[in-house]
Amino acid sequence: MKITGLIGSPVRQSWSQRLFNSIYAQSKMKCFYAAIDLDVRSMDRFIEFASSSMTGFNVTSPYKEIILRYIQQRDPIVWRLGSANVISNEAGTLLAHNTDYAGFKKTVEANSVDFHGKKVCIAGTGGVFRTILYSLVSDFDPDSITVLSRDPLKAKSKFQGFEYFEGTEILGYSTENQYDIIINCTPLGINEDDASPVKKMNFSKDAVAIDLIYTKTDTPLLQTAAEAKALCINGREMFFQQAYESFNLFHGSYPDMEIFNAVRKNLEGSGQ
Repeated sequence: MKITGLIGSPVRQSWSQRLFNSIYAQSKMKCFYAAIDLDVRSMDRFIEFASSSMTGFNVTSPYKEIILRYIQQRDPIVWRLGSANVISNEAGTLLAHNTDYAGFKKTVEANSVDFHGKKVCIAGTGGVFRTILYSLVSDFDPDSITVLSRDPLKAKSKFQGFEYFEGTEILGYSTENQYDIIINCTPLGINEDDASPVKKMNFSKDAVAIDLIYTKTDTPLLQTAAEAKALCINGREMFFQQAYESFNLFHGSYPDMEIFNAVRKNLEGSGQ
């Protein structure tokens, strides 16, 4: 039996365990995917376990950057980003990858989002933030990029030295500026009582809102965006695309597309 999984804290709302185990069952693969709510103080022991007993694992918040303290073998994109969301096991050596990058680009392409000459705002500097910023700078040509943070000075210090961060404006959430494209990289929206990270007034005319939260399609951000008559895009395409790529990194081949799409349809239909 091969073991794959997810580490993070919390992981209770992740769809990954259901997605992978459903694919394994329908593909008749002798594999099990475990969702592990990991205390960072146990990371050393987990890495030891993963090296000897796991085929690979996904990484979610708050460990996408922390995990690299323990893993030196990395794909070139991970060296550039300083963030990883997939770890594969190559004969006992753990290798860090980033499939969020491909997932975001495919989400943008699927929704025909045009960044050319646009004022882009990224809310939050945790989790997938580095990946999104890197993609915007490397693959698109927005007019400007603004990052919203609870502590702009701390955020600026944290990312000092990353060349793709240069020229990015950092502001607090109280800003009244308007933006053409707003991307949510905060966890706001996962819980029922969460508020939107931005206000209705922050959306320009014909704006686009991209919320990377995938478990809900009516997050506070997207509700606010709808009131501003913005185009609303949730994080489901990105979730499934990065999972599809993760499967290949774990097993050396992609899942059967018919099975993958059927499992995806079931998960999206359940809304859980």
